[in-house]
Amino acid sequence: MIFTIVILILLASAIFRGFHRGFVIEMLHLIGTVVVLLFARLLYQPLGTMISNLLTNLHLIEASVAATLIINLVAFFVLISLGWSVIRLLGRVSRSITWLPVIKQVNSVAGGIVSFVVMYLVIFVALSLANIVNTSFIQTQMTQSPLATYIVKQTPGLTSHYLSNLINFNDGTNTDS
Repeated sequence: MIFTIVILILLASAIFRGFHRGFVIEMLHLIGTVVVLLFARLLYQPLGTMISNLLTNLHLIEASVAATLIINLVAFFVLISLGWSVIRLLGRVSRSITWLPVIKQVNSVAGGIVSFVVMYLVIFVALSLANIVNTSFIQTQMTQSPLATYIVKQTPGLTSHYLSNLINFNDGTNTDS
């Protein structure tokens, strides 16, 4: 029952957030998140190496594995922050277009739909991965929640069968003991 309540709250909040943000902003955030993470993943090591070399040449730090790890971590978060700043700037620029009367309504409804679908997929993956942790609490909640069971077993085009083949785990909704 707890899973059902949490899932319904998450889906409702996603619809409201998507309706408020709109389609353009939702898609910008979705695509932007993927691009920013890829951008940061590809460039954090070269940037970290450049910063590390600069700091060691200036004799500000000594070269070590720990220092390199920390500098790479800082470089990753700097790149993430820069990427998110660009996304937020693009979001502000797009607001002037999406607040026109007819466009605003369509944009809001489409944003709610996109946000719902994205949250549904996140919930699907979270529930499927939660089943890897084969605890009695998760198993009990899965059997007591018809919504969670439906999401894991009946999602069109996505079932935990595909994920279980990918990472070899049980879907956790079996009532056989």
